[in-house]
Amino acid sequence: MKYDEFQQMVSREYERWQKIDSTYRYGQCMFNMLAAFKGYIAEEIRATQLDPFYKDDVPAETWQYVYERW
Repeated sequence: MKYDEFQQMVSREYERWQKIDSTYRYGQCMFNMLAAFKGYIAEEIRATQLDPFYKDDVPAETWQYVYERW
């Protein structure tokens, strides 16, 4: 899977989950999908300032880091 495909998939998955649970955060969705597809990157950012899990959005720095490690 290419990086841009991953970004698109995160957006689609987030929209799908928002219909089921409106409290589901975009950062939570991105992190969970990152863990499923590129777990080693998710582990690198877990519990750091780049970790988007508890955020409503994903910071540009996080996307940039993931892109560079992809």
